[in-house]
Amino acid sequence: AAGAVEYANSNTPVTAAKIRHQKKARTPERAELVEIRRVLRDLMWEKVGIVREQETLQEALTWVMEREDLQLTTRSGLELQNMLHLSRIMIDGALVREESRGAHCRSDYPRRDDVQWRRHIAFQKLADDADEDAS
Repeated sequence: AAGAVEYANSNTPVTAAKIRHQKKARTPERAELVEIRRVLRDLMWEKVGIVREQETLQEALTWVMEREDLQLTTRSGLELQNMLHLSRIMIDGALVREESRGAHCRSDYPRRDDVQWRRHIAFQKLADDADEDAS
């Protein structure tokens, strides 16, 4: 797993052919996907956890965006893609809400702002684009 950390921090895409091969042979690529999942879990806890701030949210967003286009076809790979997608939505929502409210605590915006933020944040997939739109 020595190369797993380097892979998790790189932009190298994993192709479907590599995924099919690793399922049969259990090549290092499989271990690298496990490592990406572990790093994602730690990243979300440390940078998007209970107390949040713009700098750490932005770091988490950059890391997730660099990996959200992985081409995975196995069940565990698809689960990882879904985890990355949900992480992106959580981070985007936390960045948009510039206040602290309930369990959402922003150290850079410690006060609640009912005038600006007494509303929900919703994301939806656009029909002609894969990006989400906050409303």
